[in-house]
Amino acid sequence: FGGPDGARVWEAVEKGLRADKKQFKEDCARFNLDSGNNYMIAAARERLEEVGGMDLLKSLCAWDVDERAGSLDVIQSTMMQPLLCNVGDTSDCVVRDFTVAS
Repeated sequence: FGGPDGARVWEAVEKGLRADKKQFKEDCARFNLDSGNNYMIAAARERLEEVGGMDLLKSLCAWDVDERAGSLDVIQSTMMQPLLCNVGDTSDCVVRDFTVAS
C-alpha cells in the first residue's frame, strides 16, 4: 500500500473502520443483554431474570471454556428447578431425574 494509490486505500480502510465502530456502538446500545433498549432484548432480559436464567445464559456464552456451563450445569440450574420432581412422585412428571451415562 505504499504506492501512489496507497494513501487512498488507507483512507478508505479507515473510513470503513470508523463507520463499523459507530455501528458497533449503536448495536451495543440496542442489543446488549444487560442494558439494551431494543424491546425484544428488554423483554427477554426481564423474563430471564424472573426465572433465574440470566446467569445461566451468560455462562453458556462464555468465551472461556472453563467458565462455560455444561449440560449438567444447565439441568441443575435454578431455572430448571420447576421441572424436577421428587423421587418416587411421578404423578405429574415426565422427567424425574437426570443420569449421566458412563
